[in-house]
Amino acid sequence: MKRTYLWLGLLAAAAACTGKSGDKEAAGDVDVVVVAPAPAELNAAYTSSTIELANRIGTLDRYRRSIEQRLPGADIAVPGTALTQKTVTLPPNAFADVTDEPWAVMETFYDGSELKRLRVLPPLGIRTKTEEFYFNNGNLIFVYEEPNGAAKADQQSEFGGDAFYFGSEGMIAWVRSGGKQVDPNSDEFKARSAKLLKEAARFPRG
Repeated sequence: MKRTYLWLGLLAAAAACTGKSGDKEAAGDVDVVVVAPAPAELNAAYTSSTIELANRIGTLDRYRRSIEQRLPGADIAVPGTALTQKTVTLPPNAFADVTDEPWAVMETFYDGSELKRLRVLPPLGIRTKTEEFYFNNGNLIFVYEEPNGAAKADQQSEFGGDAFYFGSEGMIAWVRSGGKQVDPNSDEFKARSAKLLKEAARFPRG
């Protein structure tokens, strides 16, 4: 168990330091392409609660990073794999049925007709928190909640946010900025899981 918590802490710290769209090799600070998990590997990480938690999170996180490499304008990308972005201005209180956050803009990123990533932004000048949702075959895989996301110059960069990982049974891990993991048996964990799942089901419908 201690090894799992340590691994999660290291993972969160690494995620917080990830530059733009690609990972950096420790020795030379060189951008490297992240290879997406094979479909069977990703499916196993999503569905199997018998796989060690650290391994499940590692696979889900690799999928998340592979999607970031496909964002328009990403520094590292395989030619022809860029996702298609759509940006929509939201009416006031667009998602009042699932959240009290006053989201003003929604960005969606598609691979053909399949939604891979969704990002919601607040009204300008009110706050800077953003939420990013990552999907695979319609299933929520990962959420990144960033307190200062709307203020950063590069949307592929990540700074000081909380990471939420999901499997078929619901949220499987919540890693705070700095690496501390929230107790999955806590009321806080359960409430956040329910909220994010409701948002993930609601937001794509606009």
